Amino acid sequence: MTLEQFIQTIEEDLLEEALEKISKSPKDLITIYLNAKEYQRAKLMRSNFIPNQGEEDREFIIKIAEPDNPED
Repeated sequence: MTLEQFIQTIEEDLLEEALEKISKSPKDLITIYLNAKEYQRAKLMRSNFIPNQGEEDREFIIKIAEPDNPED
């Protein structure tokens, strides 16, 4: 099963029944709603990202140092 088929199965066969069950629990409904809105926001931010073509690639250097006091 592909991801598209999986999503289609959920939307066509399971979503309506699941929403009816969730609507009986306001706490679960609000939690799911907020999670969906956060996912929507993150997806929108990713879709609107335009890399700056004029900048050179950046180099990041990470140094890991031993602590002076081994007990730290």
